[in-house]
Amino acid sequence: MLRVVVDPGVLIAGLISAEGSPAEILRRWTDGQVQLIISEHLLDEFITVCRRDRFRRWFSTDEADALHWLLRESADLHPDTEGSMAPPADPMDAYLVHLAAWADAHFLVTGDARLLDYRNPGIRTCSPNALLRIIDELSRGS
Repeated sequence: MLRVVVDPGVLIAGLISAEGSPAEILRRWTDGQVQLIISEHLLDEFITVCRRDRFRRWFSTDEADALHWLLRESADLHPDTEGSMAPPADPMDAYLVHLAAWADAHFLVTGDARLLDYRNPGIRTCSPNALLRIIDELSRGS
């Protein structure tokens, strides 16, 4: 099973629309096809952003809280860490890179173009669409 760190923006996109690859990643996680790796920082960023008023037209705070609870209960929680690797273009994303490295994630999944361009040995980034293609390819190969 693939172990992935999913950028909070992708998780939020999965709440915004039941269609599309972010929502499909959440479905595949709940179906046991992929393991999500989280940290307290990731959970905090997710719920802080979800509580902004601008998201009320897409989902309620109750829906965000439900996903937050499900992540906390079912995803693979790792401690927040720091590392000595080069930071990504946006230093605010460094915690995602460190989490992916420390937890030995197969992929860091993001829609952020600058983070997708991040290059460092041991850290593989991919888009939500690319992750779904990889999962499908692995399923066909089994």
